Amino acid sequence: MKPKDQNKYGIMTIAFATVFMIVQHVLNSVTVAPEFAQNPKRFYVYNILLGLTAIGGNILALYLGYQADRFKGKRLLQMLPGFYLIYLTITFAINIFCKSFNLSVYWKIFFPISQNMFPFAVSFMLIFLLSPFFATNLNKLSNSQMKNMLILTSILFVICPTLFGKDLFGFSEGKGVLWIAYLFLVGYGSQRYKIIDKYRNIFLKFIMSGLVIALLVLLMTQVSLIVHKDVSTANRFSMPWSLLSVYFSINCFILLQVMDRKFNFFKTSFKNISYYLVVTQILINWIPMTSFISEKYKEAFPDSALDWSIRIIFIAILYIFLSAVICVIIVMISRIPVLNKIKMKRDISDWNQLVECFFQIERWLFTRRKIIYTGIFFYLFTAMQMLLFSEEKTIPSLFRTALVIFTLRQAQLVLNLIIIMLFFLLVFLLTKRFWYAFSFTLTIELLITISNVLKIEFRREPILPSDLVFIFNLDEILSMVSPIIITVAVIILIILAVSTLLIQRRASKTYNLRINNRKRFISILLISVFLSGLLWVNQPNSPSNLFFQLFGINRMFYNQKWGASVNGPIVQFINNIVGKAMAEPEGYSKENLEKIMKKYTSSAQRINESRDDWSKDQTVVFVLSESFSDPSRLPNMTLNIDPIPFVRDLSKRTTSGLMLSSAYGGGTANVEWQTLTSLDLSNLDATLPSPYTQLVNKQDVAPSILNLFDTAVAIHPYLGSFYNRIDVFEKFGFNSFHYLESPDGLKYTEKIGGNPYVSDEAAYKETLDAINDNDNETQFIQLSTMQNHTLYNDYYEENNFDFSGNAVSESNRSAMKTYLKGLNYSDIALANFISELDKIEKPVTLVWYGDHFPGIYNADEIKENPLTYRETDYFIYNNSFIQNQQREDTYQLVSPYTFPALALEQANIKVTPFYALLTEVTKDLPATTNDPDASDKSKDNEKKIFVNHKNIVSSDKNLSKKQKVLLSDYMLIQYDLVAGKQYSAEWASQKVYD
Repeated sequence: MKPKDQNKYGIMTIAFATVFMIVQHVLNSVTVAPEFAQNPKRFYVYNILLGLTAIGGNILALYLGYQADRFKGKRLLQMLPGFYLIYLTITFAINIFCKSFNLSVYWKIFFPISQNMFPFAVSFMLIFLLSPFFATNLNKLSNSQMKNMLILTSILFVICPTLFGKDLFGFSEGKGVLWIAYLFLVGYGSQRYKIIDKYRNIFLKFIMSGLVIALLVLLMTQVSLIVHKDVSTANRFSMPWSLLSVYFSINCFILLQVMDRKFNFFKTSFKNISYYLVVTQILINWIPMTSFISEKYKEAFPDSALDWSIRIIFIAILYIFLSAVICVIIVMISRIPVLNKIKMKRDISDWNQLVECFFQIERWLFTRRKIIYTGIFFYLFTAMQMLLFSEEKTIPSLFRTALVIFTLRQAQLVLNLIIIMLFFLLVFLLTKRFWYAFSFTLTIELLITISNVLKIEFRREPILPSDLVFIFNLDEILSMVSPIIITVAVIILIILAVSTLLIQRRASKTYNLRINNRKRFISILLISVFLSGLLWVNQPNSPSNLFFQLFGINRMFYNQKWGASVNGPIVQFINNIVGKAMAEPEGYSKENLEKIMKKYTSSAQRINESRDDWSKDQTVVFVLSESFSDPSRLPNMTLNIDPIPFVRDLSKRTTSGLMLSSAYGGGTANVEWQTLTSLDLSNLDATLPSPYTQLVNKQDVAPSILNLFDTAVAIHPYLGSFYNRIDVFEKFGFNSFHYLESPDGLKYTEKIGGNPYVSDEAAYKETLDAINDNDNETQFIQLSTMQNHTLYNDYYEENNFDFSGNAVSESNRSAMKTYLKGLNYSDIALANFISELDKIEKPVTLVWYGDHFPGIYNADEIKENPLTYRETDYFIYNNSFIQNQQREDTYQLVSPYTFPALALEQANIKVTPFYALLTEVTKDLPATTNDPDASDKSKDNEKKIFVNHKNIVSSDKNLSKKQKVLLSDYMLIQYDLVAGKQYSAEWASQKVYD
């Protein structure tokens, strides 16, 4: 061999071996295998190709053994960091190209061995690194010893598995390290005994051995059909470790080596060959890449054999081309001087240096052990939070949930830990006191945990960003919490504060931060930028959004409680930081909006032909009856006394039915927003769970039913600042807002028994005064009652109401009885209110409804019947002054946003174009809500569902063509008002014309 060729290697063997591996991958991953019953000929062709191309790995292993003597004395370990760097670079690039942002994938990037993604590559690399050792020791064996070793291993590893038809030694289809070691031995033996020089009729043997494999596929298919009644053993003799496949591999390898010698000019360095092998293995094994190719090209087996063949060839050529291009780029980059210098500093020359690297890592970890212990503590604390928020209560189920958390939710745990630790480090850098930072972070975590537990108990949802407005009503929030809990929390905080001061003083020298001011300032700045960037987590393609995608976080807006238990409270809280108000519907433009406005202006004219003019003192009253619902409709619930006989009787005489609430156990303000604006909550983006606090003040114009009236009054016998009602009602245009301690005041604040909330009777008196005080003006009144608000702490002395059934647990029996008595008080108060309305000498239309169920029912029952637990009672009533006491039976199940249109229809008065649109929506579209059954498998958190009066759920795909057009019109108008340019704001805000 010429000196210049001493470090050159033939490429024919490598090239053909990788082509076989690529084709094998394409056949297994990109092509849909044909069924024998459907197309036997295609089945045979497909499986023969699988058998013939299964030898790619065998050829590479034989080549490695054949060249083993040339590796002696070389520092092969020195090449490992370079291979790893190439691997990291390519996998990162593929992930970015394929838009794969999942933490589990990135774990595989840094630790590929842990997931067994590259079994052949890892086995091959291990034998490659040990090849100098093997070659040196094999050279010490005599020829007879070497021959005996080859015979013995061939009997064990080839002949026995072939006879038994089993993978006896775990060769994993030719990818196991033991199999690679055996082929290395065969390759070494072929070089030692100069087999290639002695081999005759090479090409003929290659052809014949291939034909034998093909014929055996045909034969074994028929045998399998006779013996097993299927084709499961069709490839028994074409597995990489079968005798005939090994023989075919050896023939092919020898033929390729002869070609390498003949075409001597096709040579390159071992480094370049290594780069090419690394690149090829990544491309055919890296999941994001294989998924991308499969999604793009994988389809059912085509009718045309030619089309199928062309597709196989095309994809194989694509892989080969990509491998070659990437390899060329890597070679060119590797020649950059600066990179070579960096590489030399990171090179590992021997095994001792590799061990020293591990010791350096150990020392680095030891010096930062305090931070690491803190991380472990908050890691376990987060796991405890996730376990605490789960639905499980029994010891076995809690154990199973804990197992799930530590095995399947590592991404969520790690993300929570990163955020917590960055916050801790920020406080540590600011204070330079370890224990102050630790205790402050722990205090925040404890407050987060306690507040989430309490809110989940009352509302079945965790703390959300919209709840931060309640910080200004902390005294009222605390009034809803048990004094025992508050006392215990205060004691814990005092103990924590005192112990922190004592420990910090005693251990100040050990735990104080030692860092120069420059590094400290830079660290504070970087952490602050990262944490503040989380505010944009719901902005598509923002850094924080991509960061959360990296961890594969499912935002779970459809089930906030479940989201807190799966994602952890911090991540779930951040998930709900509002992004966009609503997704832009298709066709949004000023021109289309103008067409829609013109269309429903005509509709209004048509509707108004049969409607009456407004009276000068026309009055509409909306009454939101807090937590009102009919428990007798629930499965597994039987009442001893009917608590709502008046509502039940009146519902038979006027338009009535069920209202599909947007939540269970809470969400009063959201229902209220829908009834006032005629906008559908389920159309909004899931990151906007509270329109009152997140949306209304951001709108330049916030159209509502108030726009139709000369004057408007809001009454809420509680705190007006909850859900930002004071600002929201001012934005809507209420002339006065009566709430506790308001400037407009409340005349009536009577309560019943031990109930801390103003009674319905008092609230109705306030409403009657508002109606009677108004003269010669159209008037709208919004009343939200409070009497039946949680908690239900045995308020009433005489209570004969009781129940049976499993809908409510025994622990909540007292609360349920209190709730039933409260319903009865509400029913009586409502009867008196209706009686007073009938005495008023002006037209009054009342829309009355319960906003949601109380949060006292069994979670299992809610899971069984989620929609039933969202359906509250409603009716729409005209007082006696209006002659037409109509009853409309078509509205058995409605959404809250339809109430304005229903009220105008019940009163039989004219509408504006906007309410003409709402009238058609109310008549022609089913009720809607966000899906209470949505799971983590829901694609893109699609939460909007349509529900008919039989509780049959459907999607917009099931709508008729007419309904889809109507829905599109409504969606475009809503988007324009809440997130668009508000082209229709003035149109939606106009008064009724004559």
